[in-house]
Amino acid sequence: MSTTYEGGNLMFIRELHVDGYGALHSLSCSLHAPVTVVYGPNEAGKSTLLRFIRSMLYGIPTRKDLVERGEPVFGGRHGGRMLVSASGGRQWMLERYADGGGLRKTAGGLIVRDENGAELGWSQSEWERHGLGGVSERLFRQLFAVSLDELHELRTLQGEEIGNFLYHAGLAGGAALSEARKKLAGDMDKLYRPRGTTQEMNRILAAIKETEAVLRQSRSGVAMFLEAKEALARTEEKLLDLERTLPPLIEKVAELQGAVNLREWWLKRKLLLEEEEQLVRRLPNPQDQPLSDEAASAWAELQRNRGQARERYSSACLSVQQLRSELDALPWDEALLEHAAELEKLDAMREAVIARQEETESVTADLRLLEDTIQSLLSRLSPEWREDDLAAFASVTTERESLRRMQQAWGEAERRRERLEADAARLQRQREALTAEARNMPQAAQHMPDGTTIFRATSRETLQQAWNVLEDELRRFERAHTGGGAESTTGSADPRKGSSRAARQPARKPSLPLFAATALLALVAIVFAFSSNRMIFTAAAGVAAIFALFTGWAAFRMASFRRSPKLDSTNNMGEVLQERESRVRECLRDLLVNPDIPAASLLQDDVWKRLRRQVQDELSRLERREQELVRSQELQRRIAELDREKESLGAEIRAAIQRLDELQAEWSNWLGARKLPAALTPDSLPDLLNLAEQGQTAIRSRTRALERKSALDELQAGFRQSAAALFEVCPPPASMRTDPALSVTWLFRKVEEQRAVKAEAVRTERLLKQAEAAVIEARQVLDKAEGQVLQVIREAQAEDEQAYEQRLHIDERRRNLTRERREIELRLEAGRSAESAAALYLLLDSHDEAMLTTLLRQAEEARDASERERTELLDRRGRLAQELERLQREAEAEDRRLRLAELESKLEQLAERYAVLAIADRLLKDTKAVFEEERQPEVLRIASHYFAGMSGGAYSRIIAPADSNAILAETADRRLTDSAFLSRGTQEQLYLAMRFALAEAASGEIPLPLLLDDLFVHFDERRLRETVSVLGEIAQSRQVILFTCHRHVAEALQDGLPAAQIMEWAARGA
Repeated sequence: MSTTYEGGNLMFIRELHVDGYGALHSLSCSLHAPVTVVYGPNEAGKSTLLRFIRSMLYGIPTRKDLVERGEPVFGGRHGGRMLVSASGGRQWMLERYADGGGLRKTAGGLIVRDENGAELGWSQSEWERHGLGGVSERLFRQLFAVSLDELHELRTLQGEEIGNFLYHAGLAGGAALSEARKKLAGDMDKLYRPRGTTQEMNRILAAIKETEAVLRQSRSGVAMFLEAKEALARTEEKLLDLERTLPPLIEKVAELQGAVNLREWWLKRKLLLEEEEQLVRRLPNPQDQPLSDEAASAWAELQRNRGQARERYSSACLSVQQLRSELDALPWDEALLEHAAELEKLDAMREAVIARQEETESVTADLRLLEDTIQSLLSRLSPEWREDDLAAFASVTTERESLRRMQQAWGEAERRRERLEADAARLQRQREALTAEARNMPQAAQHMPDGTTIFRATSRETLQQAWNVLEDELRRFERAHTGGGAESTTGSADPRKGSSRAARQPARKPSLPLFAATALLALVAIVFAFSSNRMIFTAAAGVAAIFALFTGWAAFRMASFRRSPKLDSTNNMGEVLQERESRVRECLRDLLVNPDIPAASLLQDDVWKRLRRQVQDELSRLERREQELVRSQELQRRIAELDREKESLGAEIRAAIQRLDELQAEWSNWLGARKLPAALTPDSLPDLLNLAEQGQTAIRSRTRALERKSALDELQAGFRQSAAALFEVCPPPASMRTDPALSVTWLFRKVEEQRAVKAEAVRTERLLKQAEAAVIEARQVLDKAEGQVLQVIREAQAEDEQAYEQRLHIDERRRNLTRERREIELRLEAGRSAESAAALYLLLDSHDEAMLTTLLRQAEEARDASERERTELLDRRGRLAQELERLQREAEAEDRRLRLAELESKLEQLAERYAVLAIADRLLKDTKAVFEEERQPEVLRIASHYFAGMSGGAYSRIIAPADSNAILAETADRRLTDSAFLSRGTQEQLYLAMRFALAEAASGEIPLPLLLDDLFVHFDERRLRETVSVLGEIAQSRQVILFTCHRHVAEALQDGLPAAQIMEWAARGA
């Protein structure tokens, strides 16, 4: 089977790259065989891949169909790429993404590139025309991308596009012939149906029967007519009487019903009237009208204003009393206030003097601390140093840069020595690890199995070459053995299959020498199996057992060839067999140490598999041995490199130690010249310089502190003299005279207090005047509020405030009762005139609830009796009117006889036309049946061929009548069976055969790939094998991609189609 076909523009899917589609993400797969089987469990992504191929060919669906759209579940860009090829070496790369795809947006997100990568700029319609042969998406889904559900949708085979291929492929005008039969059937149905009622002939026959019945019954109906007319007159008179008496009864029922329904509201109205009368009697003057609605709110506002005025007046009076008391409690010292300016000046100086005093104490403490610091630094620098030495050491700071370089050189030399020693230790550890690994290498090689006692080759390449030559020669020997000596030059077969053909030959009596050899070899196998060296002798025992089996089998074959009559007639076959067998033995001698194995015995399946497994084990062992040898050489090379690197590091370490000795001598000379301890190291040089700088800074700071202390003493002496002069005029307390600063502070605070008392007294006098004015104003407001309250009481003619408030409560209740009473009266009088309202009140006043209910029931009974009588009279009047009309129509008998003659004449004409249509339909039906019998349509012929192959010849033909939706299957003995009555598996085989045939007809110009999603789940083992053969035939003209989750289906496809590509997937997320 090959991926290159002769003729046509074959479309072949080469590669699929899924960036993101459903559960698939970053998936790439290559398709190189005509038949590709995608096998995996549920949730592996098989159906998703099928939908991805459909989307790449015809576009990604919109979000209205989320399943077919395949939004990415695990991320990635929604879409992908697909590489397709056609005959002539053409290749197209399709890119399609949901966001437009590529570097620019195109219709449907499609970009098509040729084999050179150039973009073709095709639209979807141009791609379908050039790449898909004009096959639409709907047709592709029905025929080329088929799942099990779509396979059962037989109605899709009746679509407009598919029907053209089905009926026009082998019968020109077949659809038009069916259309003509349908038109004839329609015209016949319009004329007549056996149980129809609306057809023209049916309606004429019904009219004839009705006319004949009327003519039989219309004899003398005058008496009946007069009697019916008199009864109708009496009925009309009674109806007139009822029309006059019924309306008053209805009005009476409505009046009584209203009284019953409104009685509760009428009772509430009476209660409200009685309560209103009681409230009026409580008033001093019952004739007074209620006060206005605003009177209560106005009274509440007056009460609130009067209360606020009273509170304001009381508060003002209280404020005047408090302010007078405060003013009496505020005395001050005027004499002290006269010296306030001088005290302010001394107080300003006091803060500075206190600060300078504290500063003096601080400067004194600093002087002591600086003296201690200088002595401490001298002792830390050197026991021999004095202050003069410290001052002279200031010149060393100019050498700071050279000392820094010396320290840096010392540190670099130390770090270099340490780094080199660490590298030397690391190299030593690496060498020890490599040496240990090298020592273990021979021990590992000793534990590897040695297979040289069985196979002759000592290298992997030699063994592989000998095995390949043996396989080729064994295939030629098998073909010569099974093909009658003729060696085929085309195709290849598995040497294992020779055993099955050989097993079908009739048994012959084996020769005695071969049986003896078989027994001897079996004994040798048993002895080797129990030998001490299990590894070697088990393999040898296996070879001996294999040779024993081969010897037994060869005995039967030789006996068969000796006694076969065909061998006597064809000596050539024996010569070819001997030549091929000798070549196989030569190959065995090149492969095995003990080659005494008959060539024919290698055709046994189990023997061949066992030998192939031993060869593969030996190849693996040789490969491991070569890898271990390479690893050992690499270890020796790395050990030598480590030794050279370690020697170089040793020289560098010695140079670093010599440099450190030179730096140590230079440092010792520098310390001796400056009276410094010899134990100092270059690392302590920064600390030494810092100590020297600190000592010099401390000396300078001590000088400045002495100068500052002298200035502070002069400032404090001037302050004490000014304070003594003031104390004689304004003496402070005796306890404070010793501290001038404290005395000034006390006097200054005393002045501030007297100033505050004087200011507070002035402010209190001002507030007192304002409070007295507020008392006068509050009294005026209060008098005004009291006058307004008295005026309201007088206008209402009330005795006092309590009487006025009681009048307000009564008037508010009267207004509420009046409002509720008016609402009830609106309910009682709504929709009634004044007379009817008065009658209602009278009825309610004169009758209780029981009497009203009794009157209502009596009125309803009278009304219902009158209505029933009226209904009966109306019904009777209608029946009598119909009877009079019928009797009048029956009087026209002559016209009915003429009508009957016309109907009979028209029926005769329609019967003649119906006969012509029936004969034409019969002729068309017979003609089409003959044509279907002699010349079956091409599509059905191809489908019948496939169906016969799938069913193993149980069914020979498929028939699809154009005038019916049924599909018939014809058995080998010419019996027809509707597809609906076939088993499920056979139905699916029939539908699949129909789709294969229709696919060939639909894509004759460009054979498109077939995508089959798990269609064989209901096929038995035999028909599955037959279907695989049919797929192999189809794969010769188009690519086939199958998706399945059943292992037995995948194995059947692999066995039946050895060249098929098997892609096994695991479940997504597993």
